[in-house]
Amino acid sequence: MEPYVYLVDAERTSRSTVLELKGPVRERAMMNDIMRKTGQKVESVSYDTFSMLPFSTINERAAEGSALYKARNEGEKILSMEIESVRELPVDEFFKTFEHRAVDLADEMTFDRTKEEYEEIIRQIIEDEVGKGEGSSFVTPRKCMGSLVDFNDATAKTIFRRLINNEYGTYWKFLFFDGTRYFIGASPERHLEVRHGKALMNPISGTFRKDHSKSREEAMTSLVSFLKDRKEINELFMVTDEELKMMSTMCGAGGKIVGPLLKEMAHLIHSEYLLEGEPNEGEDILALLRKSMFAPTVIGSPVGNACKVVAKYETASRSYYSSAAVLIGRDPADNGAEYLDSSITIRTLEVDTAGKFSIRVGATLVRDSVPAEEVKECEAKVRGMLTALRMDREFTTLRPEGSDEVQKTLVERNERTSRFWMRSQAPGVNASLKGLKVVMSNNEDDFIFMLRHIFVRMGCDVTVFNFFELEKMKAAIETCDLAVVGPGPGDPTDSGRTDGKMGFVRSFLQQLRTLGKPFLAVCLGHQVLSHSIGFDVVQKDIPTQGVQEVVDWYGTQEAVGFYNAFYVKHDAEKLKANSIAEVAVNGMDMLSMRGPHWTSFQFHPESILTVNGFEIVMNETLRLLRKA
Repeated sequence: MEPYVYLVDAERTSRSTVLELKGPVRERAMMNDIMRKTGQKVESVSYDTFSMLPFSTINERAAEGSALYKARNEGEKILSMEIESVRELPVDEFFKTFEHRAVDLADEMTFDRTKEEYEEIIRQIIEDEVGKGEGSSFVTPRKCMGSLVDFNDATAKTIFRRLINNEYGTYWKFLFFDGTRYFIGASPERHLEVRHGKALMNPISGTFRKDHSKSREEAMTSLVSFLKDRKEINELFMVTDEELKMMSTMCGAGGKIVGPLLKEMAHLIHSEYLLEGEPNEGEDILALLRKSMFAPTVIGSPVGNACKVVAKYETASRSYYSSAAVLIGRDPADNGAEYLDSSITIRTLEVDTAGKFSIRVGATLVRDSVPAEEVKECEAKVRGMLTALRMDREFTTLRPEGSDEVQKTLVERNERTSRFWMRSQAPGVNASLKGLKVVMSNNEDDFIFMLRHIFVRMGCDVTVFNFFELEKMKAAIETCDLAVVGPGPGDPTDSGRTDGKMGFVRSFLQQLRTLGKPFLAVCLGHQVLSHSIGFDVVQKDIPTQGVQEVVDWYGTQEAVGFYNAFYVKHDAEKLKANSIAEVAVNGMDMLSMRGPHWTSFQFHPESILTVNGFEIVMNETLRLLRKA
């Protein structure tokens, strides 16, 4: 039987239409091996390739120098269909092309980890990774396995029929047969779309479970309470920050944020933002896709270090879970230019021709996660997904977008978000900053690219180096006007190997201080600087990861965003010994220092959680230049 794809794409086809794609499937080692038809003119929208990426494709980012981006591979290849025929079928006509079959489990499902093992892993990640500054969130999946009775091609199509009937609000519903196995999924989340001169991503976080036994009035009351929950609000901001990091590398000309929005599905409602930007001129669509690998909602934040951390706890490959299914074609509306559309591969069943299946579900682990509750959440997800596949279910729609109270609650969320990121980031060039040469140290957190974007919009000329490119940085700061020591994961008090990250950061800071070069130090930079001049840097009892607080910023009240598991203890004697006259404090927590030629920040001025971050960065830069 020849390979095929059946796709229901909410953005391009109606819910009553199925797109059928057929063609040979090739195994590809790298994304650049995917067939392209660049430059070939088309009269109508073409569909050239459909590719299923394994999670291990993220290793391509490691090959480009981002050493953290690594994942296990157990022989998985990119599965790429070279599309030869395309049909659009009405759903009812598609349903008539196969026998509708019962979908039954042959035996009890099993998991790759027991409840106790998974709960212990969750506890370790919260205590040893979130608690010790390795990141603000992590996602590690649990694999469920089973077998379907009398499985055949008609069974796979029956499952897909049930997804079409039982689910709405998804980004893609798809059935992909590669010749040896089936992938059947209903993903709520766009990964990356590049089309018509725009790049789009939509971070999703927050899951409201609809209780169909409640009246609409009761359900809407519960939904409004959910939307006001500070934990849910901050979790969406965290993943939005993470995808803004990606967009900052892809869209130098800026962009905009739309939302927050609600995505209602049959049994869930998600909250999300839509990020839209102008891709870097001339950058290839696969290069953009590579920069976006993969969503923080399925790995963690920051993504690079999250890859390293989850690899410690995952003993097997993720296979095709948490990556992307990718459609590439050409559009006459763009003079035949290529477009790319992709969906995150979650809620996706992988089934071989004998009916043996696996499905993975993950828990997003943050500072206040409860291990036992996360285990229950994963099991509930598996049960819900398999129930949807095995039987038709009725559901109710709330249509919350019609509620004035819901809309008011969503609008209120943006009242304390970054004004810079919520608008189009038009250049705010200050004559004193135009052409300013800025050198930045990337300490394994792509927040540095959000900082770069801010400085570029101010008119500066910015160069970013990885922390281990120490000699290059030291040479560059000889002629630069300002340096930025960026944030990053890890223990700032680590005084082990001098060739470790903290050793490099300390050495760079020492060089800046020796030269008297003006610099800003953000989060980890603030902590390492403070530790190196004698201040105590202490692990927090409760990490402030993805938390907004209103603080006293040198006489003004500012709402700012924190991502830290350590803090610098205020010490008046050490301030005096280091000739530091001005500090911003919150109790014993030293939030900022204004040194002889530098300013440090414990919070992240570049985060969406910092309302006036652009102005804070610009004003501190101008202040340092006036002193220089």
